[in-house]
Amino acid sequence: MTAHAPHHSGRGQVEEFFGALAIAHNAGVRVRVRLADLPRSSPACAGNSAALHWLRSRGIDAATHRGLGILHAKALLIDDRRAFIGSGNFTGASADRNDEVWIETRDAADLNALLAWFNQR
Repeated sequence: MTAHAPHHSGRGQVEEFFGALAIAHNAGVRVRVRLADLPRSSPACAGNSAALHWLRSRGIDAATHRGLGILHAKALLIDDRRAFIGSGNFTGASADRNDEVWIETRDAADLNALLAWFNQR
């Protein structure tokens, strides 16, 4: 696993990240994203809703977590061979003001566990 240090470059970084996901998807990479299913009263709800709409409009498998509680971590699974799990929301506020962490893994056991989790939702 690789821990990625927090970045604070704002909304542009979020847009750049989404653009990279779209490029990868268009190149045939299987990209799947799971975000928190937040109540409408949550300040981050609008950001997650916009992210889901943007990703889905480009054909990317994006959905909200449907579990017993609220998912704070976000998970990205790339071609079932690489995963990023982290706390950051896809909002400018998250990129500007919060200290977030992302963990990358290519470990087969980690990927199998995450794949099973994705397939349950």
